[in-house]
Amino acid sequence: MGIELIDKNFKPCSISSTDLTWYNGSECPFSVCGVYFDKEQNSFLRYPLEEGRKIGTGYLVYADATCSGRIRFATNSDKVALHIEAKIADGVLPTASFMNYYGVSVYCNDRFVGKVMPQPKDVIEVASQKGFGFFAGPVTAELRMQEFAQGKNRVVFEGEINLKSQDDIKRITLFLPLYGGVKQVMVGVKDGCNVLSPTPYKYDKYVAFYGSSVTQGGCCSRPGLDYISWLSRMLDTDVYNFGLTGSAKGEKAACEFLAKLDPSVYFIDYDHNSETPETLEQTHYPLYQTIRKARPNTPIVFASRVGAGFFPDEYQQRIEVIKNTVEKAKQNGDNNVYFIDGSKIFPPEIEGDCTIDCCHPNDLGFKLMADAFYPTLKEILDKTL
Repeated sequence: MGIELIDKNFKPCSISSTDLTWYNGSECPFSVCGVYFDKEQNSFLRYPLEEGRKIGTGYLVYADATCSGRIRFATNSDKVALHIEAKIADGVLPTASFMNYYGVSVYCNDRFVGKVMPQPKDVIEVASQKGFGFFAGPVTAELRMQEFAQGKNRVVFEGEINLKSQDDIKRITLFLPLYGGVKQVMVGVKDGCNVLSPTPYKYDKYVAFYGSSVTQGGCCSRPGLDYISWLSRMLDTDVYNFGLTGSAKGEKAACEFLAKLDPSVYFIDYDHNSETPETLEQTHYPLYQTIRKARPNTPIVFASRVGAGFFPDEYQQRIEVIKNTVEKAKQNGDNNVYFIDGSKIFPPEIEGDCTIDCCHPNDLGFKLMADAFYPTLKEILDKTL
C-alpha cells in the first residue's frame, strides 16, 4: 500500500487539468535568473563549460547545477503546471534531500505554494540502468549532457500547483534544483490566461556569491531555502550562486573567472573548503587582489564559516586570515570591503541543531545565515540606487 492512500498530502506530483496552454520557460517573456540557457549545450548552466575546464574537475562537475537559479514570470492564471526534463546526478550527498537535488519550488508573490519533483523510484531506475547506482561518485556536467542527448540520463516529471492567491496578476518564481541539472522547463497556465514579463528586481545588478557546499545549498530541504535564495527574496535582487561542493578553494583560475563578472557585490564565503588556515592564507588576499584589480569599485564582503564550536582548534586562526585581508585592504585605502563573523550566527546553545551533520546548515541554519548577512548587503545595495 502506498503512503498516499493513507495521507493524500504524499500523493505523487501529477497534472489533472486539460485546459492548459504551454510555454518554454527559457524563452521570453520568462526571465531566467542566476543561470542561463546554453543553446549549444541545450541545458541550463551556471557558467560556460570551458570555464570549468580551465579551473578544475569540481568546477566542471557542477557547471550544470542550477543552485539558486530561478525562472520568473507573472500570470493571471490561478494555477501553474510544470513539465520538466532533468539530468540524473551521478552521486548524491548522503545528507541532502531528494527534493534538494531534483525538485522545483514554486513561489507566488514570494510565498511558497508548492513543489514539483520526480518519484524517487523513477530516478533510481534510470540510475540503475546506467549501472552506476544512486550513490556513485560524480562525473562531469559535460558527460551528463552527452548521455542525456543519447537518452541515457534523463528523468521526466510534471506537476500542477494551485497558486493560492486572489490577486489578479501573480508574481511567480520557480526555484530550480540545487544540485541536479535541468534540461528543459515547460510552463502551463490556464487556457486564455496571460503570461507576462516579471517585475524587474529592485537593484540593477546581481550579487555574486562564491563559496563551499554551504554556499551551494547543502543541505537545506528544498530549493528556495538556501541562504542565497532567501537573500534574493529578502533583498529583491538577482543572485548568482558559485558555491561548489569541495571545490571552491580560491584557485587562481577561479579568481580570474570571478574578476570577469560585473556584479553589484561580491560575497566571498569559501572558508569551509580550504583545508587549513595556512592554505586559506595562501589564497585569500590574492583572491581579493585579483578581483580588486579588475573591479576597483565593486564592494566585496568576506564571511568566515559558521559553526565555530565544531572547529575549535583552528576557527580563530581562520577568522584572523579573513580579517587580515580586510584590514590590509583598508590600510591600502580600500574602504569598500566588509567582514562578517560567521562564528556569531548560530546561537551556541542550538549550534548543532542549526545543521544536519555539525557542518552543513539545515533550513533553520540557512535562515539564520540569511538574516545575519541581510543588513550588510542591504546597506551596500541601497547605495547603488
